[in-house]
Amino acid sequence: MVDSFINPEKMIGAIYLTYYDQGDLTGYVKKESGTPIANDITWNIFTNICAALAYCHHGIRSPHDDANPPPTWSAIIHRDIKTDNIFLQSNPTAPGNIIAILGDFDWSTNHSLERTIYRRPTDGSSYQSPADPRWLPPESPRYTMASDVWGLGAVVTCMCRLVASPEECQVSDGVPPSSSSGGRLGPALQRLVKRAVAWEPRERLSVWGLWRGIVEAEAEAEAGK
Repeated sequence: MVDSFINPEKMIGAIYLTYYDQGDLTGYVKKESGTPIANDITWNIFTNICAALAYCHHGIRSPHDDANPPPTWSAIIHRDIKTDNIFLQSNPTAPGNIIAILGDFDWSTNHSLERTIYRRPTDGSSYQSPADPRWLPPESPRYTMASDVWGLGAVVTCMCRLVASPEECQVSDGVPPSSSSGGRLGPALQRLVKRAVAWEPRERLSVWGLWRGIVEAEAEAEAGK
């Protein structure tokens, strides 16, 4: 949000949002139309969203920070990670590259509220997740921070396969096909994505571990040039 105002007398208000000149990631993937997305752009989007989730989950701004959040930090679970909710902006300091922003926190929650929501039905019915059914993690309708990690892994897989949802590349089965993130991006990213979309939440990397893995993989790639 750039700015906002409220006029109590006229009972009106408005908010001014940042304009994302590259649209959202869904549109970007469709626009590529069969052309593989450049490695540096994929890495950049992966890193940007990982950084956003690290702040939501742990309150940290650097992969070198302690993963333990500040004592007063209330972790935010996004619950709706998908390409529609990742907005893209041209990077003025790196022509040709883009900045990815995580948006749409309508369904976000925290651990305490998530447990309350999950227990809420009292009429014998089961709780249904409000999130996009095409992007539900294996443990849905339960959500934890590991669910957000799965969503990020699914997003990167869809980028690599140039498809609109995890259903189209078998991420919903818990393990993406070997071709989904390899080849163009190399084994380092493939390993990270596979850890992110593991079927069991406890087997997934934390977002902090994922961020550290990205930084280490990038450093190794630079050293090998």
